[in-house]
Amino acid sequence: NIVDKYKFTTENKACISAWSGVKVADKWSVLGRVDIIRNAFNEGEYIIAGVQYEPVKNFFVSVNCRDYIEETDAITEEPEHIIQAYFNAGVKF
Repeated sequence: NIVDKYKFTTENKACISAWSGVKVADKWSVLGRVDIIRNAFNEGEYIIAGVQYEPVKNFFVSVNCRDYIEETDAITEEPEHIIQAYFNAGVKF
């Protein structure tokens, strides 16, 4: 997916996303997503990786780790990482 200038009027903004999920066992999947963000307010990468379990048909739970990597800090010259853990549940209708 590529989003360019979504709901913005003057600044140049863009985001490129790529994602995938791979079934590794009968009820288990591994998932991943990468977003590359470039806009007037911030630049960085957003990375999601996790596992998903479907105990019964059309119901799933997943655990994933998300890391937002901001552009290099001017003082330390190191990228800033914001790491978060998530638990999700869903039902398919």
